[in-house]
Amino acid sequence: MTNLKTSLIITLAIYLYSVMGVYAQDVETVDVDPASYQTGKWRISLDAGLCFRTGSTKDQKKDLIAQGFDKGVVDDYMTDITRGFKGAGQIHYMVAEHYGIGLDYNFFNSGGEINGYLNTGGGTIVYANAEDDVFINYLGASFYSDGRILKSRIKAYSQVSLGLTMFREETLYTYSPMVFTGNTLGMNLELGLEYFFQKNLSLGAGLNYFVSTLSKIKIDDGYSTETVELDDDESENLNHLDLNVGLRYYF
Repeated sequence: MTNLKTSLIITLAIYLYSVMGVYAQDVETVDVDPASYQTGKWRISLDAGLCFRTGSTKDQKKDLIAQGFDKGVVDDYMTDITRGFKGAGQIHYMVAEHYGIGLDYNFFNSGGEINGYLNTGGGTIVYANAEDDVFINYLGASFYSDGRILKSRIKAYSQVSLGLTMFREETLYTYSPMVFTGNTLGMNLELGLEYFFQKNLSLGAGLNYFVSTLSKIKIDDGYSTETVELDDDESENLNHLDLNVGLRYYF
């Protein structure tokens, strides 16, 4: 939990710094009237992109190599399960010209497979495989802010949210299925730009940093379930960095 608290504090500090830095540059003498391309109190955004989990995989790699899997195969497998697809949606109500409150939803999915012949000792060689599908859903209460960039249709925006992270990993190891699930606190920070190509419609691009750590997990092997409390050095680091693009609609 200490690592999670530290990450949340750092993330929030970065967000507050970015808000003060960007919006200090918001100039009132803008040639383009904002009302000519943006009206309404509601903002909806839909995004898709690439996601990169930032937690260390060193121990997992060591375990797989110790079991007999080739290092190159292990590296490829860990790359597959730590990089994936991200989908997201947000809705905000603008309580002031540059500030809004709403909901932030994010979905992450990745998957990988590893195969190999393992020497179990005594001259016995067995074929082993492992498959993983990872799903991370997140829903949080969000604070949004934006600012115009001088004389253009481009806006800088940021949002920070705090909410519930829902983790699920479906694993198949040597043909034995297992499901790991858990819920925990999460925080998402987003910074980005958007360009209004027509009234109330813009194309945006953003960079997200998501922070969450799972300290309790439920294990289901199809016959029984068990809930396990994880030590700090065993906790599941769900932090990830996202690059996304999408549409924003104002009404």
